[in-house]
Amino acid sequence: MTIYESIPTLYFASGYDSPLLYIVTALGLAGLSHHTETYGMEVAAGVWYNKALHKVNQILRDRTLAKEDLTLLVVLLLGLYEVYITHLLPLKGVKLTRPRRIHAEPQDQ
Repeated sequence: MTIYESIPTLYFASGYDSPLLYIVTALGLAGLSHHTETYGMEVAAGVWYNKALHKVNQILRDRTLAKEDLTLLVVLLLGLYEVYITHLLPLKGVKLTRPRRIHAEPQDQ
């Protein structure tokens, strides 16, 4: 079984605050945004991506959680999202009308 074949099992075993839930949602919204040419879904995809990225950053600080299959899978899917948004959409002729912000910037507190 590959790591990608374990997505359904890990997805349904994850809690509501799972980075896997966040990145799968981001990828789905990015795909729908492309097919429906709806910018609002693209924005929503970015929000979910940023939530997943923030959660993974928290997880990677814990040595035990950092070694879990779920963490590896989420990191791979984060990369897939970035490739899709920055490389594949432009190759398909999608004109990026607004600047992309791939990585979340730290917020002032």
